[in-house]
Amino acid sequence: MHTYEPFDYAGHRYDIQTVAADLEFVGLRRSVEAARAAGHTLSGVEGMFMGELRDTIVKRPRGIHHNTRAGMSEAVCACGLIVPADVPLDRATGHLDDQRWEPVRTLLISFSDDWWHEGLPCRAYCQGCGWLGVDAPYAEAELARLAHACEVPE
Repeated sequence: MHTYEPFDYAGHRYDIQTVAADLEFVGLRRSVEAARAAGHTLSGVEGMFMGELRDTIVKRPRGIHHNTRAGMSEAVCACGLIVPADVPLDRATGHLDDQRWEPVRTLLISFSDDWWHEGLPCRAYCQGCGWLGVDAPYAEAELARLAHACEVPE
């Protein structure tokens, strides 16, 4: 498990470890396999971190943003955004699109760890006007996100 300093981008702070979740997962998996081959085990911290990375890797292609660091003073969104402790994840600005790594206008926020569940509860959110949808299963929340049109120019 590597540690990196956060970086600043477009007026926000981002966690490079989360941005590079796929690579971190592969590296951590190799460490676990090497430890097992040597007859050692890693601590529960590595297992928990692998679970967080897997959750991010599964949700990110679906456009779902979630807190990847439960129990920490600052939330770290799946897009890498470091969210100050006094700002709820679904009201923070600076969320990035995972394909282009540019600010995304509307997004889906999840507060659930049920990454395997198709009815994953999500909430649509617009960073432009602050509109916040209601908690709904993933498909419904995605439809609400797509249907949202705000008057605030991009």
